[in-house]
Amino acid sequence: MVTFIQKSSIIKHDFSISVKRKVYKLDDRYRKTWTGKNPEKWLRTECLEHHITILETFMPGYVLDYGMISNERMFIDYKIILGKRASYIERTDKFVNKIKNFCKEHLITTWPYAHYDWQLDNVLIHNNDINLIDWDNVKKWDSEYSLNEMIDVCYTQIDQVGPVTKQ
Repeated sequence: MVTFIQKSSIIKHDFSISVKRKVYKLDDRYRKTWTGKNPEKWLRTECLEHHITILETFMPGYVLDYGMISNERMFIDYKIILGKRASYIERTDKFVNKIKNFCKEHLITTWPYAHYDWQLDNVLIHNNDINLIDWDNVKKWDSEYSLNEMIDVCYTQIDQVGPVTKQ
């Protein structure tokens, strides 16, 4: 069974490449597809293979399959990670600080690579476990930011949240 879980979105970055991204929930995985001119550029890495190598380093076993279907279409299949999106949880000071501490420690562990999209929709909470999803922006960021500047970016993203999202 295939369930479409995200509206199709057109994504434009400052490097003027436009791609359409879709996310599907299959029986045993999530599939993200990108369609458009040179979809590998959306990943911010040298190529799809480099992106997968980085993910395998920091999230071993997270990627189940991937490939280029054509020059204008690629996909990555991801392991389903249990959890509730942090955006669905009441944001007390204690909760926000717990997320910030997790993201800071995670960033220190992965530096000079960084996830770079710490919005609460990309943070999953399951019991005492916290995980990050949506690794499209992971890359080596040390030529653009120091570690402390990147921690500030992370905290700013976490602080820029609206009300609790309804499920």
